[in-house]
Amino acid sequence: MTISITFSSTNGGTAITSLDNGSSAAGSNTTEQEVFIRHDGNNPITNCGFYLAEKSGTYGGNFSAAADLAEILEWGDETTAAAFGGFMLNMDATGGYTTWSTYSSKSGTSYNVCRTGAGDSSTNKILLATNMGLTGSAGTLQAGDEPNVRFKCRIAVPSDETVLGIRQFGQKIHFTYTS
Repeated sequence: MTISITFSSTNGGTAITSLDNGSSAAGSNTTEQEVFIRHDGNNPITNCGFYLAEKSGTYGGNFSAAADLAEILEWGDETTAAAFGGFMLNMDATGGYTTWSTYSSKSGTSYNVCRTGAGDSSTNKILLATNMGLTGSAGTLQAGDEPNVRFKCRIAVPSDETVLGIRQFGQKIHFTYTS
């Protein structure tokens, strides 16, 4: 059985097909966006996690899909405050989304920045955290039309970034489903 994952801006809401993180100056973050997740299967999906990939479909950035993905992951790899940034996930919906990644604390129970070895492929996916509103264990997304499972994301642009332009990438989810 094939199942579909739905991302929406409200619990049980209309599906969104893309997310525009907006623009941000060097040293700033884009606006945090809350995203809800659900699926149409009858059973929970397991081993469910986030990862980034090259933008699929029509590319509208200033460089290339491969270069954009590499740069976003590189920002997350950096070890100084000036060079650090990237695509950040905050999965602490039940705790108020208070803690985000920093160059010295890239990941915790409910937050992570995508980087080499963490969210850079389906093999290195970042498991969904229980604080997202999961009713089971980490990485297990319950079934239902309105499960109230959600996260926030943002992009942190490093303060030492000097190249202006549009970056595009795909946020993906990888999981296991047994009907």
